[in-house]
Amino acid sequence: MKFSTKAVAGGVAVLVAAGTLAGCSQGSSGSGNSGPATITYLSHLAATAGPGKDLENKLVADFEKANPNVKVNVIPVDSGSESQKFQTLASAGSPPDVYLVSNDQMPQLFSKHVLAPIDYKSVGASDIAALKSKYLNGVLEGYSDSGSYYGIPSEVSNYGAWLNTKAYQDAGVAAPKTWSDVCAAGPKLLKKDSSGKVTQQAVVLPTNLPASQVFFIDALAHENGGSLFSADGKTSNLTSSAVEKAFQTVQDLVYKCQASVPSINGAAVGADRQTYGAGLGGMLFTAGSWYLGSLQKQYPNVAPPVSIATEYPASDDGKTASTAYGYAWVVPKGSKNPQLAWKFIHTLQSAGLDYFNQIGIFDGTKSVADSSDAAKVPYWTTTWKPSLEKASYAAALLNASQIYDIVGNAFTSVILKQADVHSTLQSADAQIKPLLNK
Repeated sequence: MKFSTKAVAGGVAVLVAAGTLAGCSQGSSGSGNSGPATITYLSHLAATAGPGKDLENKLVADFEKANPNVKVNVIPVDSGSESQKFQTLASAGSPPDVYLVSNDQMPQLFSKHVLAPIDYKSVGASDIAALKSKYLNGVLEGYSDSGSYYGIPSEVSNYGAWLNTKAYQDAGVAAPKTWSDVCAAGPKLLKKDSSGKVTQQAVVLPTNLPASQVFFIDALAHENGGSLFSADGKTSNLTSSAVEKAFQTVQDLVYKCQASVPSINGAAVGADRQTYGAGLGGMLFTAGSWYLGSLQKQYPNVAPPVSIATEYPASDDGKTASTAYGYAWVVPKGSKNPQLAWKFIHTLQSAGLDYFNQIGIFDGTKSVADSSDAAKVPYWTTTWKPSLEKASYAAALLNASQIYDIVGNAFTSVILKQADVHSTLQSADAQIKPLLNK
């Protein structure tokens, strides 16, 4: 697998004030404190009922059992709202001891010097070389700055297409291979009840999570031979023919092809995934291997074998693409118990195979990638591993939050308001240029 040092992830960037690194004496149970030691853990996986929350609750309980003088307080936060919560806590002088952070936030965190470098001993490694040897080539580079390393990867992932085979089979339509196939399938899969309410659409488009919209449209731009931004984040390509074609493709899915009715999505973050899970869509574009667990536990009616994971439909010339992203556990300098924090991260890190088996999250380690368990996971060898090997990464943008919001607003206007693609992208481009990396 080839990982760029510019790889970024979903979520938004954050400006925080640097905290003061406070140490603690630590034995196996946090001894040296007069009372029980407490560490806080900010995690989006803990925010929603499901396999992710269940696993992390178990790992917290295991860590507390092994360290009876330590208490872990989990701070759940919705995906996409992590940085806002982190900023609130840091501004109050109480940043979390452990922060599950998306890679696109790293440029801002590095610029403010708010992270503590990895404590190699606490995470079971003698040095950076020993740690790197556990991961696929380049995985750790997205969490490095000026030769120092700051994050232990929890996830290396990308989006693919989840396809409801029953919906397409019932409509007498073969699984689409290209976007033209998706367009042709639109009218055949569109269903409405007696009141005119849409009960099924061929595809579900993202409407309310800018990062998902960016990843999706950037992949389509790559299929067309371009990208949203240059790799160094200094140039916007929003007015390029490749990006304009990508936006026109998604608009056509709604208004020309009758393949998507995005207005039926709810207002919740990740509503498109819920819409698909409820059986209201034939194809979903904003979920990775980790969605398998959600399908099996939360949406059994559309779980495999009803749903299968495939790569995105291809452009007319047969090219398909995806955008990779990642998350890592980091320790802010303001942590009151940094050694315990890294020790807790080691517990989470050691459960890589559990994250993979129970949630479908791949941590980037060689041991998980090559495990017999991975070989047995549906679609790992046929879809996820091959697509990750050729995935492209979004630019490392210092002002990712504002830029993602602007791109997301453009995406939403194009599919919900039928806004003119060309003028919408020109306007977005003008707003973004002052925010690009210098």
